[in-house]
Amino acid sequence: MTNAKVTLPREVVEAIELSKSQGDVERMVAIVAEKDPIGYERFATIMRLDLFTLMKALVNGYEVEKSPEEKVREYYNAKGSKRRFADQYDRGYAYGILEGIERTLDLLGIEIGGDND
Repeated sequence: MTNAKVTLPREVVEAIELSKSQGDVERMVAIVAEKDPIGYERFATIMRLDLFTLMKALVNGYEVEKSPEEKVREYYNAKGSKRRFADQYDRGYAYGILEGIERTLDLLGIEIGGDND
């Protein structure tokens, strides 16, 4: 068993952080263990987790899952760094990928800030 951080959706992380800031960690764990949300609507988001995952996140730490936009931005930026290649084929290939990403985002009406606006 590893001690790796758990990757969680942003809304789950926000709910955990709120519970921690309000000193409700024990109640949060009990609610998830019992799977009984009655009277505890604010824990509904956290109840997506099973008890093992919640405990692992609390013990080992957690990080926010990347949004689709963040994943596309990382890929775009990684391919954009290839513009510096001296080889004309590699440069053309990188430009083709970047153009494809930009066109796809435009067709879908998605703006990820700075890349296709």
